[in-house]
Amino acid sequence: MTQSAIRSFESRKIDLAILEAQDAIKVDPNNWEAYYNLANIYFSQREYKTAEDIFQKILSAGNKSYAVFRGLGNVCFAEKRFKEAAVFFEKAVDLKYKDPESH
Repeated sequence: MTQSAIRSFESRKIDLAILEAQDAIKVDPNNWEAYYNLANIYFSQREYKTAEDIFQKILSAGNKSYAVFRGLGNVCFAEKRFKEAAVFFEKAVDLKYKDPESH
């Protein structure tokens, strides 16, 4: 289901992409890839608070990856919260170079 959400998003069928990602999460509440995709869809729609909440949910579940920290950095940067963005980007870079498998 996550792949179908990505295809829908790439076809600019945003509402369908959101529903498909949500369906994937309902089927498997531990499908962090679906959460990540959902957060990125919301980010692309400038729904920064929703995207941030989802990224934070992923982090609070212990899934600390380059991609999640980069996503949070992007949210903060888009909202002009530059100091917070810098912290998240730094964590992303640290993870990317310390643990290449984390992204």
